[in-house]
Amino acid sequence: LDPHPERSQRALNRGIPTRRVRFDHTLGLQLKEEGFQSDLILAGNLLAYTHDPNGLFEGLSRVLAEGGRVVLELPHLRELLESRRFTRFSPLQQHYFSVGALKRLALRHGLWVQQVEGLEPEWLRLYLGTEPGGPGVERYLQEERRLGLEEAAYYLEFGSQVAALR
Repeated sequence: LDPHPERSQRALNRGIPTRRVRFDHTLGLQLKEEGFQSDLILAGNLLAYTHDPNGLFEGLSRVLAEGGRVVLELPHLRELLESRRFTRFSPLQQHYFSVGALKRLALRHGLWVQQVEGLEPEWLRLYLGTEPGGPGVERYLQEERRLGLEEAAYYLEFGSQVAALR
């Protein structure tokens, strides 16, 4: 599934069955009705650009086979905020998630953050599945709690620092 015309055409040219559609809740329901189940869903940074994160996760949970995994890549919000890299925030990207916020979103739809990997300094790869994750996830969650990323005060202070730098 790829809504981008050139990428989807390249996949089709290579013999990869591809639908030129955007994945969302409605498509997840349709695929489930068609009997489609996937052991692995590579969602890349789709979450950052969706207008409906809950709908996306509901669709993912419907087509993910038991024991399957969803792989997401997201900007590492903590790194972006801590490094004060304002230029990395894009008006095209609708959402930025901490690991804690992503964990709550996933749980709402029956998914668990099973593993978190740091990629580049400002990117994370997250593996979601239908079963709880390992201790590596907790390390990220503890660091976010220690810094206060779950509290409004953290973001108000960030905003003050941005205004002071400006």
